Amino acid sequence: MLFLFAFQRDTGSLYYQVAAIPQDGAVLLLEEWDELCLFAYTGSSPGSGNVMALNRTNGQVVSQYNSDHNKIVWAAVRGDCLMLVECDGSAAYLTRLSLSTLQKLDSRPLPIATEELEFFDCDGEGSFYFADPSDGNALWISSPDGSLQKVEELSSVSFLEITPEGTLFAVSGLYYFWGPAQDPQQWQSTVLTLTPEYLLEENYFVSKPFHTLYQYSDGTTTQVNYLTLPSDPLLCALDREEHLLYPGSDNTLQCVSLSGESLGSVSLRGTLLAVCGNGAIIQEEDYYWFTPIQFFQEPVTPTPVATPTPEVTPTPEVTPTPEVTPTPEVTPTPEVTPTPEVTPTPEVTPTPEVTPTPEVTPTPEVTPTPEVTPSPGPSPEPSPPPTPEGIVQEGDYLIMSIDVTLSKLLSYFSPDAVEVCRPDGTVVESGHLATGMTAREYTLVVLGDCDGSGSLSNKDLRAAQGLMLNSDIDSDPYHRAADMNGDGAVTTLDLILLAQSISS
Repeated sequence: MLFLFAFQRDTGSLYYQVAAIPQDGAVLLLEEWDELCLFAYTGSSPGSGNVMALNRTNGQVVSQYNSDHNKIVWAAVRGDCLMLVECDGSAAYLTRLSLSTLQKLDSRPLPIATEELEFFDCDGEGSFYFADPSDGNALWISSPDGSLQKVEELSSVSFLEITPEGTLFAVSGLYYFWGPAQDPQQWQSTVLTLTPEYLLEENYFVSKPFHTLYQYSDGTTTQVNYLTLPSDPLLCALDREEHLLYPGSDNTLQCVSLSGESLGSVSLRGTLLAVCGNGAIIQEEDYYWFTPIQFFQEPVTPTPVATPTPEVTPTPEVTPTPEVTPTPEVTPTPEVTPTPEVTPTPEVTPTPEVTPTPEVTPTPEVTPTPEVTPSPGPSPEPSPPPTPEGIVQEGDYLIMSIDVTLSKLLSYFSPDAVEVCRPDGTVVESGHLATGMTAREYTLVVLGDCDGSGSLSNKDLRAAQGLMLNSDIDSDPYHRAADMNGDGAVTTLDLILLAQSISS
């Protein structure tokens, strides 16, 4: 059974004032790191931002970094460093801070102006990755030594993030790229089926436009649950036991398992600004307040500490005193008794213990042979897709490929004369066939034409992505048009086939 673990007390008294909110203040980061909460915020004027390492139990400031002359615009944990992007007017700088002392390790200028920063990130080694708007949003890498490298395969970048451990995820056009940030040669790609809103830890992301959670592994995506999560990454977190934390109704913070099971909630005062696995930042009046939040169980490490008590067991070592028993060895006189020891011969009687042989009876367990029953396994195969040039009748649908012409369709009904009509009832006399048209009692399904335009484009890919989220596959011909392989469901494979058809 799952019990809700220790969390914020009902008294509501565990709030710790950590900083006054600067003018136009904004929270940039709240992240769990060991037993600390890393908190970064900024303001409108240079030097108004700050980075703090807070004790997760009492909110005490363990260490901090203040950008005296620059403005902090971005903060993230990468590897064993806290990385900042600071700006001085249009000049941008990448700064590395040590964890957990927040000492400044180094800072270097970046080859892009502050106002052009939109899609960017960095890794723990200090390499900076950015989409250059002056170069069609092509991806560039700025190494710590200042050298620049253009990644030729990636242009029109519309998403770019790197995980704390150094895995890069990027969206370029209709493709999704991922791999170790330091080695572009190892990046893999696949047709884009879901657009990420933001990454969550190493293996999860929240998608657009429905803000649902997906897990990413080996190039495949799996929907984790059907919860609608915040679009703001500061308001969604995973704790160390992978419980989801996000704001609920009535100013509460919800704790939910990855399967969607509610594990509990805690009421908050003020306005929630950010949450991490072990704490939250709220705004009340003109101050930032930290409150500890804990839905995970503490490690049971203290119990092994009690283990020294068994060390008292050496006392039984005093037992060697019975070794004095050799004195009875003076009794060798009874050694005459060994003659009765001849009696062990009757001990041959253990031979009847051979009786366990009847245990061979388990042979009747050969009965598992009836498991041959899986023979009825031949499950119905999905309906085969039509040949590229053919037309296939499927119930009330006529399934066809995009290159089937009006004349070919009319010849399908030959020698009968039929009219092909648009959904509004007008007769089609020329042009392309489209999903949703009718011929006699049949509805036309042009594979890949998911929007009924009669052609294949990125609009169809976006329409298919929406249809994939709707499991009612038989509701209309557009679902069937998106089911490229005819297996009865719109899946990622169908989106890949559709993207290939669009690009061919």
